[in-house]
Amino acid sequence: SNAAPPAKDPLSQGFFWLYHGVYDKAEHSFDLYCQAHPQDPEGFFYKAATNWWELAQRLDFDLPDVEKRFEEHYQKTVTLAQQAADAATDDKARAKALLYLGGAEGMKGRWLVAKKSWVSAYFRGKSGNRYLRQAIALDPTLYDAYLGLGIYDYFTDTLPGVQGVLAYLFIRGDKARGLQELQMAIDK
Repeated sequence: SNAAPPAKDPLSQGFFWLYHGVYDKAEHSFDLYCQAHPQDPEGFFYKAATNWWELAQRLDFDLPDVEKRFEEHYQKTVTLAQQAADAATDDKARAKALLYLGGAEGMKGRWLVAKKSWVSAYFRGKSGNRYLRQAIALDPTLYDAYLGLGIYDYFTDTLPGVQGVLAYLFIRGDKARGLQELQMAIDK
C-alpha cells in the first residue's frame, strides 16, 4: 500500500497496516506498543490478531512461522490479561483485562475451527464467551466486548460445518442476538 499510516501512535499505525493487509508492518507497530507497555495485554492481543488475520487470509498456505508467532502472542495475551484481571483494583480495569482474555480465547477458538479441531475450539470459544460476558457484567459500556460476543453468537448458530458438532456439544448460539451484539459494537 502506498498510503501512509497515522503518525506517532503505534496502535493506530498497527491498525492502519492491518486493514491494508501489510502484516509485517502491523505486527511491528504493535510490537512497538508492547515494548513501551510490556505488562499490557492489548499490544500482544493485536499482534495475535494480526497473525490470526494473516493465517485466515492465507488458509491454503503452510505458514509455520506465522502460526508459531500467533501461538506465542496468544499465550502472552492470556498470561498478561489474567495477571491484569487478578491485579485490577476496580471493575473497569478488570473488565478491560477480561476483554483481552476473552478475545484471545475466542480468536484461538476461531483458529481451531479453521484447523477442524472441534473439541478444542469448543472449549476456547466457550471460555472466551464466558470472559466477555464477565467483562460486560463489570462494565456494560465496554462496547468492544460486544464484538466478540456477537461473533460467537452469530457463528455458533450459522456455520454449517461446525453447527452439527457444536449442537452435539450443546453450544447454542443465537444469530439474532449475535447481530444485535455486533450492531451494538458498531454503534458505540
